[in-house]
Amino acid sequence: MAAVIFDVGNVIIHWQPERQFGGRFADQAALDAALAEHDFAGWYGKRTDPRPWEARLEDCPRGDRFDIFNDYLTSFTAATRDPMEGSADLVTDLIAAGIRVFAITNAPPEADEVVPRQHPIMARFEDVAVSGLEGVKKPDPQIFERVLARNGLVAADCLFTDDSAAYLKGAASVGLRTHLFEGAAGLRSRLRADGFL
Repeated sequence: MAAVIFDVGNVIIHWQPERQFGGRFADQAALDAALAEHDFAGWYGKRTDPRPWEARLEDCPRGDRFDIFNDYLTSFTAATRDPMEGSADLVTDLIAAGIRVFAITNAPPEADEVVPRQHPIMARFEDVAVSGLEGVKKPDPQIFERVLARNGLVAADCLFTDDSAAYLKGAASVGLRTHLFEGAAGLRSRLRADGFL
């Protein structure tokens, strides 16, 4: 049976991490400088770590770096509060058309609890693979293969959409059709052209 597999951040919901540090920095440039100084990207990039956030914070010495990373945890909902325009409607329309829907996200384990509480549309997905729980993240082919295998999916019958071209390469390597997400309208057109809608 045909299926569509969605990325979550900036496809189903807006992911705006700068909101999690609101008021702490004078402007975006100051925030960017602080995150670069403390290698936030490198630390957050370890999204295959299954430990609770508090345990992962123990890797950071107390001080400004610890406080910045802790802010990210305590204000996680601020970064993920807004839905992407038109995406929830598209998921609903796919289900109505008899198309199975799934999601894969590179996110810490906490996202598996926080995001569904904020966005009921997440409950419509049959399976949501969260990298922090899977122990592997996009674009590693393994995360795509796991979703396909445990849900009885054939790659050629499925389309994966993500706003990252790099992640699409991992999906394509296992035989998935891919679409670079640049808005729900563009994805809807692609799904119609491929016969999903």
